[in-house]
Amino acid sequence: MTGPARSHTEAVAAVGRALAAYETQAGVAADAALVAARRIATDAAAAQADRQRHLERAEADLRACRAEPEARCTAEQARVVQEQHGLEVARRAVSMAERAVRDLAASRVRFRSEAAALITPGRTMTSVKGAELEAYLSSVGLRAVASAGPGSSSAGPVSAQRPSGGGGRDIGGLPEGFELVALDLVDVPDPVTGRDQFGKGYSPEDMAWAFSAFDDVVLPALRAGEGSEYFASLDAAEGRMGTRSYSDTYSGFLGSDAIVLEARPGGRYELSENGRHRFWVAQQTGRPTVPALVRR
Repeated sequence: MTGPARSHTEAVAAVGRALAAYETQAGVAADAALVAARRIATDAAAAQADRQRHLERAEADLRACRAEPEARCTAEQARVVQEQHGLEVARRAVSMAERAVRDLAASRVRFRSEAAALITPGRTMTSVKGAELEAYLSSVGLRAVASAGPGSSSAGPVSAQRPSGGGGRDIGGLPEGFELVALDLVDVPDPVTGRDQFGKGYSPEDMAWAFSAFDDVVLPALRAGEGSEYFASLDAAEGRMGTRSYSDTYSGFLGSDAIVLEARPGGRYELSENGRHRFWVAQQTGRPTVPALVRR
């Protein structure tokens, strides 16, 4: 593909890559700040230990001086006072350095979380728009060839692409066997028909939130190589827990409660375990796909 079509797709991909690079650089900067603070704390502790040794030597010299008959020991006394002052300054420096390390450790998690919250929607949008553009160009006989990369159009979610084959497709970052599967290709025995069939554990609103969190936070993080500890740190930074947490979303969609589909002849799927309520919410909110473990 040449001309404006290629320029447009490459521009979308470039924006996605730039956002991904910025997120990475922001994380690296936060990590570097914490490393530097820890190094300063280590140096401050070493300086305190050195001051302690100086004071002990000064005190020993003062005691030796006082053991001498009629010794005035003025210089030795002054030296002890000076070393005591120096040790107190060193102790304050250690306290400040240790407090800086604690604060930076906490703010590092919060900073990464806030950066992801700002950047991830942009990366998601560029992925979706890039995939939509590629699909449009393909429909008119052109093929997008923009370079792939984190956040680029070629890595867009299947909800913005036309899945090949049976409608399910492996997506980068998902565990082995998991796919995003088109809702209209799934048969659901005994489907949920309304809100009254939801129990007290998860409301339709909770599940709608989880779908959005999966799209906006979980899936992009998995593509970036993050795991369960990352989602736990985000929850801690944002004060999340329970049904509206990233950890719960991650484990709910990709853990023991994952939707399980059986692949059937003709490219269709049948729900075999879990997910009846999530399918209803997905249909009500207009989602084209759901993440599921596919058994073939």
